[in-house]
Amino acid sequence: ARAAVQAEWTRRAADPEVVWTPAAREPLGEFAGWAGAGFVVTAVRGDFSPRSGSHVFQVEWREGAVPGRAVSLTYDCRARKRSLVTGRILPKGAILARADLVEALVEWDFSRPLRHDPASWVGWAVRQEVPQGTLLREEMVEKSWWVTPGAKVRMVARQRKFTVETVGVARERGAAGDLVRVENLASKQVVLVRVAGPGLVEVTNGGRQ
Repeated sequence: ARAAVQAEWTRRAADPEVVWTPAAREPLGEFAGWAGAGFVVTAVRGDFSPRSGSHVFQVEWREGAVPGRAVSLTYDCRARKRSLVTGRILPKGAILARADLVEALVEWDFSRPLRHDPASWVGWAVRQEVPQGTLLREEMVEKSWWVTPGAKVRMVARQRKFTVETVGVARERGAAGDLVRVENLASKQVVLVRVAGPGLVEVTNGGRQ
């Protein structure tokens, strides 16, 4: 029985992205005294409980010709997964940059997906001071508006061999990576651009809306 449970545990822990950490206490004492020449484990099933962070195994067994019975075994465990954490203390209002984020193994409760792309955090402002090594959550940050309605912005169109730059006026606000409408002051045309930095936008797809 012990070997069967351990084999199932190993199979579940094989996910290359997740490190399962079972508790030191091994709750297999219920099997004491069950040993017999004809003892056979016929099935091992298990379910993970996100709320408790535990695995519950249902073991079915039989001894000789005697009909089988089942017993539940609970493994207290925690899952750790690679994700992005803060690489330094971030003061309230700090704008996240790629250099502020490092990869680390973090406790994972299965309640929400983890972000692995640093670009998904860049340009956001932290609502309050965040200690070093903190796993970022959506509720810890807010958008930092790099472009606001009526403000002048630098419009950049990059080609393979050259770059064209002009000035425009934003029609709407936008944060890092947002698509916003901007009026080109030279041509008077309103085009769709991507926010690339504070007061900076990039023309994509010819600026078609």
